[in-house]
Amino acid sequence: MTEAKTAVLYGFHAVGTRLKIAPKSVQVLLYDASRRDARMKTLLERAKEAGARVAETEPLQLDRL
Repeated sequence: MTEAKTAVLYGFHAVGTRLKIAPKSVQVLLYDASRRDARMKTLLERAKEAGARVAETEPLQLDRL
């Protein structure tokens, strides 16, 4: 049996690239609830299209990751 590996990616470029190259590998996208700009909306749309769960969170929680 193989063990699933979990990685945490952060930043628009890293997450955006992963969504382009291996979209099904993104399972959950946590994002800063205060971000409402076009760049964030585009990234969230890509994640949803890839089947990732999208969840708002606070910046402090993201920093802890």
